[in-house]
Amino acid sequence: MALLAILGPGPAPALAQDVSVFAPGSVSRPDDNLYRGSFTADGTTFYFFRKVTEGREDYRIYRSTRHAGAWGSPVEVRLGAGGESNLYPAVSPDGRHLVFTSYRPFPGDTSATPNANLWHAELDAGDWGEPRPLTLLSVPGNYDAGPWFDRRGALHWVSVSPDWQTRWHRVAAGPDAESWQDDPLLAPWADWRDDVRLWGATPSPDGDLMVLDVSERPNGGRWEPSDLWLARRITDGWSEPRRLGPAINTPGDYENFVVFSPDGRDMLFVRGFTTYYRVALSQLEHSAAHD
Repeated sequence: MALLAILGPGPAPALAQDVSVFAPGSVSRPDDNLYRGSFTADGTTFYFFRKVTEGREDYRIYRSTRHAGAWGSPVEVRLGAGGESNLYPAVSPDGRHLVFTSYRPFPGDTSATPNANLWHAELDAGDWGEPRPLTLLSVPGNYDAGPWFDRRGALHWVSVSPDWQTRWHRVAAGPDAESWQDDPLLAPWADWRDDVRLWGATPSPDGDLMVLDVSERPNGGRWEPSDLWLARRITDGWSEPRRLGPAINTPGDYENFVVFSPDGRDMLFVRGFTTYYRVALSQLEHSAAHD
């Protein structure tokens, strides 16, 4: 499928190295917040979430649909009765499952300040059915967030302890799985460098590239905002990660929430929790080489 058929035509605000704003005026809006997104497999619908109440962990999931080559105004996705704080939507490759994080009451969580956990909705007559808690995968009291599906349908997410001191990266065969295991995705960089914190890793659709969310701590000081780094699959594993160039990473700002277009040609990422940008995969190694 042609690139324009997936992501929509120009003109889009252009930056250096063919980096451009994705869905300006609909998904990406000036002075608005924007967080992790997920495409449907046909590339016609994009799910994402925003904060709706300043100063509170209150979020809503939205979707934008492409019509006649343009991305439409986002509409809120109702998941249950409404009014719940929902975030991190992830659509399965077959389009039948939506896994998300929610602050709604979770079975077994008796803590004074409940955390957010994983929930699952299935497609029913063209819309999402009543969500159910993923009690076999999510841990009451932990913050279970950032779910995403790989192309095989496996579900990946991160689980954070109630004191926010420990993070576990986990994977399960899918939302109906009865157990999870430690996600091996980040294992190649477990002992990479003492002065970096690795928040996550996202493989390209063909599995040849890995985009890492990395924060550095120069001279033992404070952790810096996350940047995107790139590693390439080689004969005996992975190449040494290299920071992507200044057209993608900006000083003092966050770059994160990587997602790939369904045709595998473009990478999308969020800058400063406000705007999604897109860049062709063919540009990524060039960007890293010229850091």
